[in-house]
Amino acid sequence: MFTLFASLLFCLLCFALTRLPATVPLSRKVLAGLLLGGLFGLGLQLGWGADDAGVQQTLEWVNIVGGGYVSLLKVVMMPLVFTSILSAINKLEQAQSLGKISAVLIGSMLTLVMIAGVVGMSITHLSGLTATGLLSHGSDAAALQQSMSTIDSAQTLPALLLSLVPTNFAADMAGSRGLSVIGVVIFTVLAGVALLQMKAEHPEAGARAAVAIDTLQLWVMKMVRVVIALTPLWRDGADCPSGGPLSAERDP
Repeated sequence: MFTLFASLLFCLLCFALTRLPATVPLSRKVLAGLLLGGLFGLGLQLGWGADDAGVQQTLEWVNIVGGGYVSLLKVVMMPLVFTSILSAINKLEQAQSLGKISAVLIGSMLTLVMIAGVVGMSITHLSGLTATGLLSHGSDAAALQQSMSTIDSAQTLPALLLSLVPTNFAADMAGSRGLSVIGVVIFTVLAGVALLQMKAEHPEAGARAAVAIDTLQLWVMKMVRVVIALTPLWRDGADCPSGGPLSAERDP
């Protein structure tokens, strides 16, 4: 009974977010959702405790919404990175610009990875987190062990640089390792170089490939808009810059 009541309360909170005025910016709706979710979780923790069986069952049902949304974001991330970069390269008129763009792009990705690593290590050190603690709280043991083995096998700078080079594009698209995004970027740049060469040497085939890439990029962007439209649910496309997340009449 407790699980049913708490789940209905969560559904009412979600429904309340959808009834916010259309004039409210999306950023404020997201902030409102974070606050409501935090208050809901805090109420469960303070009222019944984190180890209560009813609370655990409620969180399993609530995770359908939160975990499902995060999973959808993950599933569109790699296709978005691949198609966006390849589409940008497809629009280049001169191949000489590709080298500079590639260096800036990969350098930016490495910088972001380094910043994320520093932040993660700082938080881990300050909070005293350990791998044992992560495993005891239900983290994916296989993924954690794979990440630890990757770190152990890349103790030197040459080994780390070598680990950036992709060996299996399909595996990187599936996010099988911590550096999958960089692997996808490197492969996409390689594909872009081949595309520019094909457009120069075989104009007809290059033109067909260019049309296919633009179509694929448009398709992926439509999928991304479908997912973003759940952040949180809005009405009448009021928060979408191009007239609605599912609008088929406008380009992304």
